[in-house]
Amino acid sequence: MPAADGHSVPMIRLFDERDIEFLRAAPGYVARIETEFRRRCCRIFRGYLRSLKAEFLTARVELETLRIESPEDYQQLALIELRCRMRFAWAMIPAYLCLLLYRWGLGSADLGPVVQRFEGIRGEMRRWIPGIS
Repeated sequence: MPAADGHSVPMIRLFDERDIEFLRAAPGYVARIETEFRRRCCRIFRGYLRSLKAEFLTARVELETLRIESPEDYQQLALIELRCRMRFAWAMIPAYLCLLLYRWGLGSADLGPVVQRFEGIRGEMRRWIPGIS
């Protein structure tokens, strides 16, 4: 598993059920507060997903540039990029499932494995495609 970086730790912590327990125990708790809290956490996580999508778009643009400048290198990296793109698409399924579960309070949403999968894909893209930082 990849080491935690500046993005992954807050995202993994985002849907921690202890925060909901704390809210419920606070004086003046009403269900509306929990609903808004869950909505805001989901909004933050969707922003994280958008930033990942933007980074992958940048990688694809860099890869297209490489295709023009160095066709030999492109062929090797194209397969890596395709694999990363497929892994990314498959990782989105549990990510949106976590959002659904958390948003509507239907069960626990364990983001640890989901975020670690994204960070692993991100790390692979950064290793192989120039221009990604």
